[in-house]
Amino acid sequence: MQKNLIITLLFSIFIALFAILNASAVPINFIFATVDISVALVILISASIGAIILYSMGAISKIKARKTIKEKDKVIETLNQELNELKLVKANMEVEMMHSKEQPTQYNTPIINQEEEIHE
Repeated sequence: MQKNLIITLLFSIFIALFAILNASAVPINFIFATVDISVALVILISASIGAIILYSMGAISKIKARKTIKEKDKVIETLNQELNELKLVKANMEVEMMHSKEQPTQYNTPIINQEEEIHE
């Protein structure tokens, strides 16, 4: 952040010095009129408009990034909730499996000896 501020300040000083050194008046032709304006003023106005445009583009980019981050945070929160629910289901299933291993299995149909079936 400080690096950007220093670079911006140095660039602004350079533009101001350049504008002061070129202070002669020049005709500027607008579509409907021609005006004699100092080159320094033209340079400073142009640089200011450029800075405003760059700032606006940066601000729009940051707003879009914040919106995307908020959307992604919502998705992450939803996925974390789903993960926690699945962990709970897994834990419940593991408990049920442990209980089913402890209890003996009961069959409804009688077990037939295979040798008896073959001889009959």
